[in-house]
Amino acid sequence: MLMLNAIEIDHVCTQFELSGTDAEDRARTLALKLGIDVLVTLGAHGCHLVQRDGRQTRCPAQQVKAIDTSGAGDTFAGVFAAAIATGLPVTMAMKAAAAGAGIACTRAGAQIAQPNRQQIEAALATWPARPSSTPFDEKES
Repeated sequence: MLMLNAIEIDHVCTQFELSGTDAEDRARTLALKLGIDVLVTLGAHGCHLVQRDGRQTRCPAQQVKAIDTSGAGDTFAGVFAAAIATGLPVTMAMKAAAAGAGIACTRAGAQIAQPNRQQIEAALATWPARPSSTPFDEKES
């Protein structure tokens, strides 16, 4: 799996001479071209996963009053990786990562702002957001 933010996916697609209308479209193009899963983080707009088999999953961001976003991407990546490593399905890993990144944004700093597992689980218990999945052709209709 390749995980990128919206700026990074622009750079990678430029290197591969790939185009797309937005970060989600570029993730789709990149996933198809390379035959890998591509997860793009979209800041306050959440994240979007395009899997090599054509499935797409979008997860909204947790709506918070941001104080400092400097550690949000690293927090997202770390929580996502830990969730996958513990066996969570990808959609739940995306939601846990979004919750962790949201919490980190409400605190000053980067590493010091990262929440622990209990804080993420508490946020998940009160956050009704559900990732949504669609095949490629459903999104394009």
